[in-house]
Amino acid sequence: MNGCRIGGHEDVWVRYCPGPCPNMDLDASTSPSKPAAVWARGGRYSVTYARNNHEAGFVRWALVPVSQMHDKAAHARAAFMHSCWVSDRHTCESEVERRRDCEVDRQNSAFRQTVVVPDVYPDGDYVLSWVWYGGGKFGQFGDYYDCSYIRIQGGNDVADEYQVTFEAGINTTIASTSGCLAAVDRIGACPYEACGLQCAKAKVQLPKGFKVGDAAPQKVYSAPLVATQARAARPRSGYPGIADLTIWLVYHNRSMATVGLYPRINKHQMPAMTVSATTRGAVDMVEWYVDGIKVSTQRGGPYYLTGMTQSTRRAVPWTNMPGDTPVVIFARACDSATRRCSKKVITPTFFHKVVPSRLGMREVLIERAGAGGTGVLAPIRNSFSPVNLWRHIAVNIRAELVGDVRAVEFWINGKLVTTTFVAPYRAFLPEVGWTGFPINKRFLVKIIATGGGGDTFAWEQDMLFFRFYDRNLVIPKWK
Repeated sequence: MNGCRIGGHEDVWVRYCPGPCPNMDLDASTSPSKPAAVWARGGRYSVTYARNNHEAGFVRWALVPVSQMHDKAAHARAAFMHSCWVSDRHTCESEVERRRDCEVDRQNSAFRQTVVVPDVYPDGDYVLSWVWYGGGKFGQFGDYYDCSYIRIQGGNDVADEYQVTFEAGINTTIASTSGCLAAVDRIGACPYEACGLQCAKAKVQLPKGFKVGDAAPQKVYSAPLVATQARAARPRSGYPGIADLTIWLVYHNRSMATVGLYPRINKHQMPAMTVSATTRGAVDMVEWYVDGIKVSTQRGGPYYLTGMTQSTRRAVPWTNMPGDTPVVIFARACDSATRRCSKKVITPTFFHKVVPSRLGMREVLIERAGAGGTGVLAPIRNSFSPVNLWRHIAVNIRAELVGDVRAVEFWINGKLVTTTFVAPYRAFLPEVGWTGFPINKRFLVKIIATGGGGDTFAWEQDMLFFRFYDRNLVIPKWK
């Protein structure tokens, strides 16, 4: 296991691969039908993960049906264990171990955790979900995610429920009842790296749900897992076919809203594109052709003309697409068992025309955030904008921009909080928000938008949050 994150430090390359399953080190030869391992209920298995010069934090473990591998809520429901990041520190002895687990570690060491498969998981295909959170002795690391295909087959009888456990691991130097050295106690508190404003110095603590006074940790129930695996096991039926071919926007991870059979696409406005095929019926293979020449054969979706990356499991941008002339693309969907196939054609024309971004700020809003949901608290209209937050512990900053926006940076008091690429543009995750905001102390918010033409637009404003408890409270004035 390894991991991937959102963001990065100045001296480390930045990534954008949010969980729950970015699959940074997923072997291209693995798939739901060819899992990395076959486990049995009640079995004990050793899982090694790279240290990568990092210390502190927790690890959450879950087994999630493949059909729900990109559903964060499903990963939370199926989590069966939390452990310490520093479990079973060991030295990589063989050349294989050094290349796989210790390649960049300056101490030539890695960590290891024993996983006992709970009896609630019925036979079927899963991903082993792994999340490292609260990492770094000074809370500088965000949440890291990874997954690996696992098949569960045989073992103990299926149980109805399983109580989630905390297992510190071995050789952690901290008693298991005390917890782990970690900066935060829950996933989502530090969604970005560098965490900065949202994290504190690491301390010995237990994960959320295991502390005195916390609600009892959740249980994993077998009933929904049995139903999910039963649906997945149903035989595919129907004549194989291509339901739709669309232009796929790689960075946005979605298709274009309007394409048609002969779309005209400006490469300048959408630089990272490919073609995506949605299938119907019993399809296990898709062949791609460009101007009559076969370019790829893919087994198992999602189906993209250019395939997927191993690091993010997202589409690969089409870098050598022809320009200013129609190109005939067709996908051929097949069912290997019946040898039936059908195809669909799209004939796009890709051209390049520089279009002014016309960037501008329509409005900046302060929103409530966290478990209570989002909602506008106050618009920011003037050069000095005090906002009363007496009933709120988690807030967010949202920018309403106009023009051809490609990326938006949020800075607070000269520190980069996040870079986001998809609207709505927010400084923090809406389900977490900003909880460490200052009270009765001004701070500077700067928002920088980058357009498709490479131009930028900057907006900055002094803000102040206060809590108005009674009529006699005076809002502080600038000095």
